[in-house]
Amino acid sequence: MVKSREWSRKTREEVITLHRKGNGYKKIAKMLNIPRETIGSIIRKFKAKGTVETLPGNGYKKIAKMLNIPRETIGSIIRKFKAKGTVETLPGRGRKKMLTSTAVRYLKRRVEKSPRVTAEELRKDLSDVGTEVSAQTIRRTLRNEGLHARTPRRTSLLSPKNKKSRLQYAKSHVDKPRKFWIVFCGLMKQN
Repeated sequence: MVKSREWSRKTREEVITLHRKGNGYKKIAKMLNIPRETIGSIIRKFKAKGTVETLPGNGYKKIAKMLNIPRETIGSIIRKFKAKGTVETLPGRGRKKMLTSTAVRYLKRRVEKSPRVTAEELRKDLSDVGTEVSAQTIRRTLRNEGLHARTPRRTSLLSPKNKKSRLQYAKSHVDKPRKFWIVFCGLMKQN
C-alpha cells in the first residue's frame, strides 16, 4: 500500500472549521481541492481523537521492523488488544473433559476396592448415572491416576479336596523303587 502524504495542520484545521459550519464532504473537497476520501478521514480522525494533531507513536511498519516480526502480526495483536483489552490468550480453549473429578474419584475407589472389575463394567456403572463415556476413556483415566492393568499370575486351580488327594498320592508313592516308574523299555522283544 502506498503511503499517502500528510496534510498540513493548517489544512486539517480548515477542513474541521468548514465542517463545523455545516458544509458537506463534497463541498469542502471542491473548495480546498482535496480528495473527498481525505476529507472524510480527517473528520473521522478528529471525531475519534478530538484533535487534528498527528499523535506521536510508531506505525505497524516501524514496530515490525524494530521487533523483526511480520507487519500483519503487529496488526492482529493490536486488533486483539482493542477488542479484548488484553493480548493474553484467554482461558477456556480446548475440548472439555468427559469425566468430572467426582467421577474419576469414584472410578479410583471402585477399582481399589475390587481390582478385578473391568472397564466395561465401570462404563455401565457410569452410564447408569448419566455419564456416557467409552471403556477406552475409563482405561486412559485410570492409567493417568496411576492404576495400571496387570494380568494375574497363572496358577493351577486346585480345590482343597484336590490338594489333599494329590498329597496323599505323593506320600503313598514316595517309597516305590525306580523300576516301578518305568513304563516302557526299548529292549523288549516284540512279535
